[in-house]
Amino acid sequence: MYHAEVPDMSLGMSKIAWQSSVKYLGLTLISGPCFKVDIDVTKRNFVAICNTILNSSVYQLDLVRLHLSESYCMPLLQYCLGAVTFSNSQLRELNSCWNMVYRRMFGFHRW
Repeated sequence: MYHAEVPDMSLGMSKIAWQSSVKYLGLTLISGPCFKVDIDVTKRNFVAICNTILNSSVYQLDLVRLHLSESYCMPLLQYCLGAVTFSNSQLRELNSCWNMVYRRMFGFHRW
């Protein structure tokens, strides 16, 4: 992470505290010399919603469960993909989140 001496910031007579990250439109932006997005919050929200859907729809058809996951979970991963450039490792992490849905629904193993 980028740590440089930051001068005191102020707006009028009010001091502004320096933050290492800020949440904007559902994304967590990380401060530094280049534009970075933290996807950990997105992954946690995705897993929480997927677990809720998959646990409460155990006795439904697989096609119904897949449709529910695609309708409610997939948009979390796809949010702002067109506007933000993610690193290859971040894209792999997001892809593995979606693969987790298939593994849980159809009983596949990670290997």
